[in-house]
Amino acid sequence: MRRPRQLAVQLARGIASSSDAAVQGRPPAPRRYGVVIDGDVFGPRHFPALLAAVRRRGHLSSGVVCTAAQPRRAWPSELSFVAVPRGKGGKDPNDIAVAFEAARLAFREDGVDAIAVAAPDTDFLFLLERLKAQGVATLALLPLATEPGVARAFEAVAEVERFRTDEPAERRPTKKIVLQADGWSSIEDLGAAEFGAGQVDPVLLNSLREKLCELNYLQGHDQPLLPAVAKLFAARGKALTAWPKRLAFHEALQELSSADSWPWYSPRRVFVLPCGTQVSTKAWLEACGSLRGVEIIRGGGARLFADTPELVPEVLQQLGYYGDELNEDLSEAIDVFVEMKGNSKALAAINISIQPEYPVHTKSALLHAALVSPKLHGEWQLAPSDDLVRGHLLAHGWLRRRSAPRLDVFTALRRFSEANGLPLRRTYNGAVKEFSNHLTKVDPSRRDGTKSRDAWSL
Repeated sequence: MRRPRQLAVQLARGIASSSDAAVQGRPPAPRRYGVVIDGDVFGPRHFPALLAAVRRRGHLSSGVVCTAAQPRRAWPSELSFVAVPRGKGGKDPNDIAVAFEAARLAFREDGVDAIAVAAPDTDFLFLLERLKAQGVATLALLPLATEPGVARAFEAVAEVERFRTDEPAERRPTKKIVLQADGWSSIEDLGAAEFGAGQVDPVLLNSLREKLCELNYLQGHDQPLLPAVAKLFAARGKALTAWPKRLAFHEALQELSSADSWPWYSPRRVFVLPCGTQVSTKAWLEACGSLRGVEIIRGGGARLFADTPELVPEVLQQLGYYGDELNEDLSEAIDVFVEMKGNSKALAAINISIQPEYPVHTKSALLHAALVSPKLHGEWQLAPSDDLVRGHLLAHGWLRRRSAPRLDVFTALRRFSEANGLPLRRTYNGAVKEFSNHLTKVDPSRRDGTKSRDAWSL
């Protein structure tokens, strides 16, 4: 007698199979979705495609977007807005808000029997697993361009619906990054004919992955492809277009078809693709093709490092965290690196936690492990910019001129910290980050430097 009652609960939740529904003599009712959108990842230009993806699966009963600031553009009436304050700490407030809103819709919202989550970070796999364990039908909304390994991870815990986000991504950039065999790169002009090759056939990409696994450049099919391709080309003594990625993959496939033999992976190299801040001006978007392209080009270009005991200070120096007269403390340089949102997310993805109280040799060892991990893309954020900090100090009388030497800015930051009870940092970058954290608490619309405050206007 328990089966009919259990089946009734499943049907109400929308998780019973069609064959179960047929046993009851009727087709399954369309699910009524509550959708939660990570507004730090998806903005108004994505909403139509996201909502259409939900409606392909059932009815849209309720929707909420979690982000820092009310957008300037009107958005669909089906979506409400949750303002998420940005404070200091080791967790991403927006991730917490997304999880909370998903649980609220699942268990407190009338007319909702399934949850759709638009947040392509693997941190949300646990959320989907827990909702499913509580009998809630779940749907992960993923862009078509999602990495295959990430997509498979979501498919293992939830239903998946893909949607297009490639309208701006298909805009032809005019710049590219060329990585030389010696590990250094340059930013060069990109011709229209070069970019016109189109997206890479997934079947061909799989053949490339198989070959790279065979040669030990990859340890699994779900690992990022670009770092492995970059190391292969370096081993062959050849230059590679490291960005846009599609060109790297086209070049690798051409190499695969033309080379009689490929070198096995021998000397360990570490791929780093620095990421700068997003700028949504027309000139930058035309040059880089997309906001992601802006980040990559503003990062200054890819690098291949030798895996040596000096890897951590070398990478930190390349990214601007360490090495000059105001940033000579390696321990604090690592702390600031970890505080950057993009870096902390990458570390969390491979379960590496680096705490400020750890001794410097422990911090270095953990960061070294992250830098050489084949599970990561090698995309690391640059050190925090002091541009907004200078403007704020100038506007409030702590600085005489915006172009003041960094030592003067550092002195002003220390005076400000003492006056406002903020921790005194030992390095310039640390003081800039501490000040930025303070501004974020005062004005939650400020971001970590990963996104422009104009992101909603695109």
